[in-house]
Parts: sequence; structure tokens; C-alpha cells
Amino acid sequence: MPALSDQNRTISYGRLGAFAQDIGPYLKKPQIVGIFGSPGVAMAASAVACVIMGRPFVHLDPVMPQMVLHNIISELQVSLVVACQDVAAGHLPGDCKIVDATDLLHMDAALREPLRAAHVSLDDPIYLVATSGTTGRPKCIPVVQDAAFLSYEWRDEFTPYRSGMRVGIYVFAIWEMFRPLRKGAELWFPDASTLFSPSELADFLIAHNVNEMLFTPSFYNTFLTALDKTKADRLPLSRVVLNGEVVDDNLVTTSLAKLPNTALWNLYSICETHDVCMSHLTEPAGDASVSVGVPMEHLRAIILNETDTPCPTGTSGQLYFEGPRMLGRGYINRPEETRLRFRELSIEGRKTRLYDTGDQAWVDDTGALHIEGRIAHMLKLRGFSIQTRELTDTLRDKLAFSSAAPWVADVGTRGQTLIFYYAADASQVQANADNWGLTAGTNRMPPDFAAELREVLPAYCVPSFLVQMDALPLHPVSGKANIRALPIVTDDVELESAAEDGVIAAAATAMGCAPSQIDPALSFHNQGGDSLMCVTFMLDLEKAYRRPIDFELAMNVPLHRLDQLMTQEADAPAPTDSFDRPGILLTGATGFLGGGMFLPERPVIYPKAMSSIVLSAIKTVVRVTGWTKSP
Repeated sequence: MPALSDQNRTISYGRLGAFAQDIGPYLKKPQIVGIFGSPGVAMAASAVACVIMGRPFVHLDPVMPQMVLHNIISELQVSLVVACQDVAAGHLPGDCKIVDATDLLHMDAALREPLRAAHVSLDDPIYLVATSGTTGRPKCIPVVQDAAFLSYEWRDEFTPYRSGMRVGIYVFAIWEMFRPLRKGAELWFPDASTLFSPSELADFLIAHNVNEMLFTPSFYNTFLTALDKTKADRLPLSRVVLNGEVVDDNLVTTSLAKLPNTALWNLYSICETHDVCMSHLTEPAGDASVSVGVPMEHLRAIILNETDTPCPTGTSGQLYFEGPRMLGRGYINRPEETRLRFRELSIEGRKTRLYDTGDQAWVDDTGALHIEGRIAHMLKLRGFSIQTRELTDTLRDKLAFSSAAPWVADVGTRGQTLIFYYAADASQVQANADNWGLTAGTNRMPPDFAAELREVLPAYCVPSFLVQMDALPLHPVSGKANIRALPIVTDDVELESAAEDGVIAAAATAMGCAPSQIDPALSFHNQGGDSLMCVTFMLDLEKAYRRPIDFELAMNVPLHRLDQLMTQEADAPAPTDSFDRPGILLTGATGFLGGGMFLPERPVIYPKAMSSIVLSAIKTVVRVTGWTKSP
């Protein structure tokens, strides 16, 4: 029975078990294991093996800046890395032992002896989530066996899986992949080019009869917009799960109209608590924000106002959670950040430990949560998480200011945009003018400043606008920056109707700027374009040139050379630049596991440990199918 498939290979549950057995000798030493590679069969098999062997792992995304990868490895003292794709020279520290997962997968392996799950404690970490690092220094949070198990059991009641069901894996691969594997389902991994081309993704889902897919609302909206009725009618999706951003009524209405036979679920989850709640969206919410459902039994939602007093039902405030079995223990080697986000408070005379989500929310009479958006210390931009405190510390090294407030807001045709508001005195104003040519009021991010920031930050963390002020407006109660009173940024540059070539025009449209602001010598990625922007870029290129475009080319090739490739100029040399960071950038919000399924065949010390449950799934499928050797 197939377990994992991508566009390079398919492996059965039996072959997955044999792979776990083959890599087992490398995992004997207690340690945190790094898994380097984009989502696919090799990465998923490596993660499953780590869980069975009781070794916590951290995903090392190839798209992360090299400095961030080295910092994650140093922070977690990772000495063993399982490589699921080629590793460029210097991309990983030289003192790491590297095991090639693809070599092991190519072996004609058979199960030599029964697999046995490692004995683990419920408090042991099953994996660690490492953010890409708004400062270049990652923030790592361990997720324990107990929290993962409780989450998987709870969610089975809402979105159950069955043997033979096919699940498409979005960029939230770690989060989602164990959940269906526990029930004998099949995982299908589209590559980056397919995933971020709505037409190709629809073809992939149809060709492989995929029944479920998780999306961020931003990308799902783009996917639906590009989906014609013919393909929509052929899509086999019976369930779509939305996660990572607030869902609005327009998206609900569009989904119900285009895919009336596809159940739409809204999932609310956090790295620090795993899953929280979910709701089945059957109609628009109207005047209220869309519900995310009632929190699971092991978590309690607490809404606090500016004075840390609980808000009445229906009143909006800052969302916290309590629940000792679900809340993370804190960030590794980050005591200040842990104290800031995991707070010890006395609520109505009762002392409790709470996690500050950074979300604005309210609870209705049924106990269901309604998420309104982010609060200042953490922002969401097209599904990516941005830590405002860390971003401010990073910019302070290069920009002179006394106080600052990063924010995400809609700006003209750009849509959601990262803006950095800051207050500066006379000497700081002069320094910023000398260094970057900045003036009072709204400034577009200077290209040379942006280039320096991209050396230490992911592209989505580089602000598009800098707003210089004499002072930030303050909230009258909390004394903090009053986000609602910050000046609105408008994009007053008139977009030119034509550009030198179609590539420049498409890039300008995708990034919401004038073509004259696009540098043909830089790639779309190096100008600040992210994966979701690249979807729009690719769609416009395909319309203009009437030919398909590969995601990696669109994202990474200098634009002037991309135009040569698209127009097939005879004298255009083929690109020789190597893509040293192919893949899809995953962040803290996009790095998890998933699942709920078979009981162990025989007792172990901790019967609810995920290592036993995942192994039991493999054993059960192997026993039913009679598989002993790779197909």
C-alpha cells in the first residue's frame, strides 16, 4: 500500500518501515536530528524514522539563509543531519555528520526484523519548530509527545482519515503529515513549481485523485481565482483545511460557489500549543468575524484587556491560552522571550501559566473563538510570522530611531504590506538622511538598505515602507504604541502602463510598484518577492508569453535573463547560475506534524507516545498487505 509519493518516487508503508530500520543505526545516540530538505518523500520518511526511533528532529529548510541554518544547528547542538537533497558547500556547518536519505531510499531494502518503537516519555519532545529568525537568530520551541498525541486524537473527531485516502501536502508538511499516516492514508507532495502554479496544482490534484489539501487563506484565494469551472468541476477534493491567517467572508463565499462539494474547515493552531480549535464553514459569517470553533478540552481560551482583566463574552481583547499538557515549556536558550510570551498571571484569584498568542479575539455565547487579527508584537504577512521585537532590534543596527512599531496593512494595489513606523530625533533624522536618503513621512525602502537587510533576514521580513515620525501615537490606557492611530500609507506612485519587457511589467504588478522600480539585474526573490507574490508573477508571465514558467526560474533567475528565456532569443545564453537555495520557505507557523490512528500491537512503557502510534500504522499496513520487500 502506498504511503508517500512525490514527483520523483512512491514508497509503500513496508518500504517506509524498511527505511526506518536502515537509518536506525545512525539514530542510536540520544540527540536532536536535523532534517535538511524541501517537503517530499525523503523528508517525510526521515521524519517518520526519527519519531519511531524516539529522536526529536528539527526541519532545516534549504531556503533559510545560511546564517539562520547555522544558528539553528548551533542553538540546538545538532551533530547529525539527514540530507534529503544535495547540500551546497558551506550551507551546513562542516562538523555535522551528514546521512544521505536518498541513498538509503534507493536501496532494495526489506524488513530484516520486526520494528520496535523507542520507549519515550510523554514529556519528551517529538520535534522542534525553528522559526526562520527575524533577527537571524532562530527561536526554537519543542513540541512534546503528549501534546502531539492529544491534538491528533482530538482532530480525528472533526477531520478523520481512512486507509487509501489521498492527502496533498502544502508547505505545512511537518505539521500535517503524521496525522493521515496514522490511519493508513497516502501523502502526495507536489514540488515547488507545481504547488505555486494554480493550474498545475489543480492538474496534480486531479491526476492523483487527492481528497484533502491544507492551504493558507491567501494562497487558497489565489488558487480559486485562477480556477476555471471545468477544472473546478473535476477537482476530487472532498475537504479543504484553511490555516495560518484570518478567513474572510469573501473567501468562504467563493469556495462554496466554486467547490460546493468540498467541505471547508477553518483551523486555528499555534506552534507553542499545537492545534487549538477548528470549525466547519458552511456559510458566510456576516457582520461577525469567522469562527474558528470551540477550543479543544485540554486548552482554555482567556481574553484579557489592557489591564490583564478577563473580557466579558462578546468583547474583543488579547487572546491567551492555558493548559499544562498542551503549552510548550518555552523557547530553547531564550529566557527573556519565554518570560514575555509564557506569562505567570493571577486570573480571578487563581494563579496560572498563560501563552500570549499575539491575536485579537473574542468568544461568543457558545464558547467559539473569533479571531480578528494580530496584535503588535507578532505580525502575519501572507502566512509568514514576523516577530516585531526581533525585527526592531535588527533594524536598530542600521537605522537610527528612539522607538518603533512594525505593522502590516493594505497599501494600494500591493495588498498586505510590511511597514516600519519609527520615531527619530533631530540627530537621528540627520543620520538616516545621510545613510539612506530618508525624509520625514513615508519612504519607500531604499534598494541598498533592502539588500543589506536581506543578507540577515528572510525577504518577507524586509519592510516595504519606512515611516519617519517625530513621535509614535500612544494608547491612553496601556501607554504602548497605538496601532490604530498610525498614519495610513498610500502608494502614490502612478503605475506605468507599459514596461520595457513583459517580465518587468509582470514583476511590477506582482509587487505592486512601478516598473521603473524593478531592477532587471536582480531576481524576483532578491527584490523582496515571496512565494505567494511569485504565484501572481507566474500567472502574468504565462498570459504574456503564452508558455508555462517554472517556479524556480521565476523566483531565482535575474529578470533580464528570465525575459531572454521567455522570448527564446537566439543569442541568449542559458542561465548558469546555480540555485543554492531551491525550495519553499517555511516559518514557525509552517512547521508541524499531524495525525491520529492505530493502537500499538503490544504494550510499551508509554502507550500514547507518538513513536509507537506511527510504528503501529506501518506494522498494520504491512501485516494487511503482506509486504516484506520494496516494490
